[in-house]
Amino acid sequence: MTLSRHQMAPLFLAATLLVLLAGRVEAQFALSPAIWDENISLQVHTVGNNNTSYTGSDPLAPESHTEELSGTGYDVTGSVQFGSVEYPEGTAQVMWDIGEAGAALQLSSILSIDFQLRVIETATPPVSVTEVPVDILANGSVSVEQFFGPRATSSFQFRVLGTSILINKALDLYGDPDSTTTTDQFTIDETPLVPPDETAIVSMSATASMGTVATGGAATGSATGMIDPVIAIADQTIPGTSSSYRDYYAIEFSEGYDAQTPVKRVTFGRIKQLYNER
Repeated sequence: MTLSRHQMAPLFLAATLLVLLAGRVEAQFALSPAIWDENISLQVHTVGNNNTSYTGSDPLAPESHTEELSGTGYDVTGSVQFGSVEYPEGTAQVMWDIGEAGAALQLSSILSIDFQLRVIETATPPVSVTEVPVDILANGSVSVEQFFGPRATSSFQFRVLGTSILINKALDLYGDPDSTTTTDQFTIDETPLVPPDETAIVSMSATASMGTVATGGAATGSATGMIDPVIAIADQTIPGTSSSYRDYYAIEFSEGYDAQTPVKRVTFGRIKQLYNER
């Protein structure tokens, strides 16, 4: 049976209304865009020299950057670097080479990202699923010189709203001439069971800084903070089946996060195609 254009019109209007209503629900529960913070600040004060350099970046378009100040008796650098495109490893570093006593330094490099994610169903699983295993892998590290002034931090937090799931690690290391600890690191390797469609909030950062009112003499060194995360559906079998969770579920990331998984949206054009409407 072939429907006439007049018979198809109510169906088209009904489908359009459903899409509009679905769009409102989708907008209501849309993930917030990722927010990046990336900046470098360098200040050097020596006899006869007073120099400041600063750079910031678009919070929605992060990119690797290096800033440098150099002059008689000093050379300092601050940098923010990103690793692979799929999972954005981040490193913040400051370096200094001071050739005279009495130099005052205020150096800092900062990067951070806050984003959201959720487990979404991509196909109907063979059995009912209320929780999906998600691999949370993250490495953080810090290193500083063995004297007063340098500091490095690294942090990672994963929290699922409406649940008790919380993974939180942080490092904060200061330089100390009396300490033999100049490096530290953490490793996260957990697989929490996350309910589908629940929003998770992820925050991670790495910073490096050096601050001293006056160097005692020539000084060369660096401070570095690094964070390296991987978040993915675990390669596990759904209980009672021979099917993998990965065949039926994926992770949707905030817009602006490099590892995002785009969701195919319904459009008016697709509705017209359903009803051969031109």
